[in-house]
Amino acid sequence: MQASFRAPWRAWIHALLLAAVLSPVPGALAQPYPNRPVKFVVPFPPGGNLDFIARVIQPKLAEYPGQPVVIDNKGGAGGIVGAEYAAKQPNDGYTIFLGNTGTMGIYPVVYPTLPYDALKDFTAVGITSANAVLAVIHPSVPAGTPPAAIAKLSEALLKTLAQPQVRERFAGQGLDVASSTPEQFGAHIRAEIEKWGRVAKTANIKIE
Repeated sequence: MQASFRAPWRAWIHALLLAAVLSPVPGALAQPYPNRPVKFVVPFPPGGNLDFIARVIQPKLAEYPGQPVVIDNKGGAGGIVGAEYAAKQPNDGYTIFLGNTGTMGIYPVVYPTLPYDALKDFTAVGITSANAVLAVIHPSVPAGTPPAAIAKLSEALLKTLAQPQVRERFAGQGLDVASSTPEQFGAHIRAEIEKWGRVAKTANIKIE
């Protein structure tokens, strides 16, 4: 018999992560990254928790790369629609995705199939909150070597989270700002998938 999906995991849906589809296109390596506006996909409608985080981070996040960051709400199927949309955008390095523990940690182990791969399609940048607000990007980036690009975005994210007004607004929603290296965060994502995989197996949780 299959256990209910809703009861044990409702609180975890508020855990967030920032992701980007950053893959190379011809000629992209010849130019500094980024050199034009970046799309920020939120997989839920305006007004929700993920949308709140995006709109708090977005203005300051845009300052450090020096390019506009434009929020694009793509709601549906508990975040799956937005995750698929972000993962399938043109491989030009200008789509970032704001997901949650559901889209990146739980869904991969309870859905037999997903239209995206939480591990293969994304590489970690850094944790942004003690409440599991996270950040990841695609491993292939137009900014040169992937490590250099990841470091660049990680630095921008850390500077954003250090801003007093950002920290105050997070605190107002019960979010405690935290930080990590990309390597630490990558290990965290893998650990989350493994952990929820054990939970799903023990409780016989599966979504058809």
